[in-house]
Amino acid sequence: MIYSDTDRREIYCAPFLGNGEITLQITPDGAMDPGMRGELIKAYPSCCIWWAGRRTRGGSNRALLSFGRFEQKLIAKEELTAVHYTQELDVADAQVKCHTVYGDGSVVDTQVFVRTDCNLIAVKKSIFPRSSLRFSLSYSLCGKGSSECLPDFTVADVAAGKNGGAIHYKLTDQEDLSGMVRFVCDTESRVSVSDNAVTLSREIASPAELCYYIALSDSMDRDDYTEFTLSMITSALADGFGRQKAAHGKIWNDYYAEGGARIGDERCDNAYLTAQYHLKCFKTKWSLPVGLFDSCWESKFFAFDEHYMFLGLLTSNHLDAAACVPRFRADGLKYAISRGSSKHHNAAHYPWETLEDGTEASPPGFWYEHIFHMSTIPLSEYAYYLYTGDLDFLRGTAYPVISACAEFFRIHMLYRVEGVGLIVGKCTDLERLGSSVENAYMTTCGVISTFRIFAEAASLLGCDEELAREYLGLADELMKTLPNDGERYLPYPGCTERSIAAYSGTFPFDVIDRSDPLQLAAIEDYVKHEDAFGNMYEMGRGVCSWYACWKAIVSARLGRAYEATEAIRKVAGETGYFGEMFEINNEPSSTYLHPWFTTAAGIYVHAFNECLLSCRDGMVTIAPALADEYDSFSFRLAAYGGVTIECEAKEGSITRLTAHASACCTAKSVKVCVPERFRTDIVNGDGSHIFTIKVVS
Repeated sequence: MIYSDTDRREIYCAPFLGNGEITLQITPDGAMDPGMRGELIKAYPSCCIWWAGRRTRGGSNRALLSFGRFEQKLIAKEELTAVHYTQELDVADAQVKCHTVYGDGSVVDTQVFVRTDCNLIAVKKSIFPRSSLRFSLSYSLCGKGSSECLPDFTVADVAAGKNGGAIHYKLTDQEDLSGMVRFVCDTESRVSVSDNAVTLSREIASPAELCYYIALSDSMDRDDYTEFTLSMITSALADGFGRQKAAHGKIWNDYYAEGGARIGDERCDNAYLTAQYHLKCFKTKWSLPVGLFDSCWESKFFAFDEHYMFLGLLTSNHLDAAACVPRFRADGLKYAISRGSSKHHNAAHYPWETLEDGTEASPPGFWYEHIFHMSTIPLSEYAYYLYTGDLDFLRGTAYPVISACAEFFRIHMLYRVEGVGLIVGKCTDLERLGSSVENAYMTTCGVISTFRIFAEAASLLGCDEELAREYLGLADELMKTLPNDGERYLPYPGCTERSIAAYSGTFPFDVIDRSDPLQLAAIEDYVKHEDAFGNMYEMGRGVCSWYACWKAIVSARLGRAYEATEAIRKVAGETGYFGEMFEINNEPSSTYLHPWFTTAAGIYVHAFNECLLSCRDGMVTIAPALADEYDSFSFRLAAYGGVTIECEAKEGSITRLTAHASACCTAKSVKVCVPERFRTDIVNGDGSHIFTIKVVS
């Protein structure tokens, strides 16, 4: 995954590094030069360091705070300009490497990573001068614009030290938030400071290797932030770049070892690996935002989007990482209940755009009338139980959330219409359909799903039997009034448009029988028109990555292996130079929106995984939706009940198939189904295609 100056596609977006706390983009010169980002695309990230949860308090947008950038200069007789470069995102080691050639023939090779377990940015520069030159690297605490100006609402004291300096800052709109940034080089350097920056420079006449470290800490996390930044810097200088990188790499290696998959298609596998990388980079201690930077809705949390990122992590066996999503919504339950009722009824109304403290952050608009995201919240809560078998989690964390969401729908959203029956009242369904949509198909499927999940959870916990029966009765009534024209389900009664919502009865909500002719006809009708309705907004004539993956999952569930795999291939073919996903990226020179869009990364991983492993009717199916041409693959993925399945196939033979128990697993064995196109005699002896394997502790 390499970009070079010979590549001229418009979709270049500087690669991200991150640890779930801080993220930043590295430009082809191995620094953060806003002028080297590539061609401008709509909603392009600003070239700054971003820090999860650090926001302005003023204004309705609650914008992320910028924590500046680092930039470099090479000066011989005059400032040198980069003329050739290559840039690589190494997702396996979570680092960026750059090879930059300057006008006089001087070369700078760069390695950059962000420590996974602390907010330390490490930068190594290998400099090969053509003649004597001055090299400088500067860190500026700045906003999105000029590197010479402090961010808004910020005051700072800048002090020089030995081979480095420190910036102590305070936020003027937040008396309780202050922090420290330290910047240092491991070799003798000339230090100069300004009102918001520290610059380290030295003369270089022969090849040299310089290592720089930037450490950030603030009062939101700890009282001793000043001392903590010093300890990070001291440790980095003592360990050296190599040992720091090794410790960082081990954590990433452990993450990838938890789970993942390969199918032997280079483009698809690369996109999958980048998506796995992407999810970890942007997973915060609260939840998963659609992007941890300014241009993805200021890194706010959307419950609908969270569900797809969550499933990507969950099915990949990153169970601890995935847990942040249902726990975040449980933590925000008290606010959601207070927002739904002044009488403190157990009815939760979660925000559309959520801040770290669980409160509403949406700007005014008809998206306030969305309620379908209230159905994906119970889905995530219950799915975590299904995949872990953690009954204590279901009882103490998930069930209160599921209960409050179900009660919101019962109290606030159900209406009996004479001559029709029970329906979900007016709301905003998917935004392309507009506002005030009555009896919307996707939203109604979500409400049915929530009522059924409540009943299943209540049965498992042995509680609320009467309420569960009531909810199931309501779900049955809603099923009878789902909007249709006698041939297919409609997005809402009388709708003449098409919508990706046609898939929602099968995924995400899985409330419609998979042989239902109205559902199948709705899907077929949508596919015929997807070129006109396949982007998230009314623009272009393509299918965005999110929707294509949605299609892949539904195709997989319907047993349409070729269609599922083809959708995955399509998405992989529209990624950026580093395998990164966009919100929309399918039509040159017209529709590029929101690069490094975490929702698309999450659903791509989930779609990929679902083609390789499904859990249904008490059985695990191997490669249920992988096209016939893929006869070699490997995976380590999560199954229901706290079981991890490892499988490898080579040239049509299953050569390894094992099941392992996680912490809450009580299963002793797993029933497995393998498609008949694969030989199984190596793993089960008799070559049968439905058999049982032992779960190993």
